[in-house]
Amino acid sequence: MTIQPVQNIILVRRVPKDTQTSSGLIIPDQAQAKAEEGIVMAVGPGLYDEDGQRIPLSVKVGDRVLLGAFVGLDLQIPEDDVIGLRDTDVLAVLG
Repeated sequence: MTIQPVQNIILVRRVPKDTQTSSGLIIPDQAQAKAEEGIVMAVGPGLYDEDGQRIPLSVKVGDRVLLGAFVGLDLQIPEDDVIGLRDTDVLAVLG
């Protein structure tokens, strides 16, 4: 199945956080926060400005991005933990 986002929507695959501390303690599921990093899987074409020109998105497929804790919408895609969000919800592109 292929998914193509529309307008300024991007799809991001969450990067799982460590489930164990550096000292070896296992963090239970209830205590783990949502992942705040992800990899861009797909991007929409962008919005139009007043002159009818496309405004390019600030991210591209493959970028590793930093997300806010409570942004986006969780999507049910088999074998993937994916969220859909606007490109303006991305805090930073990690290098």
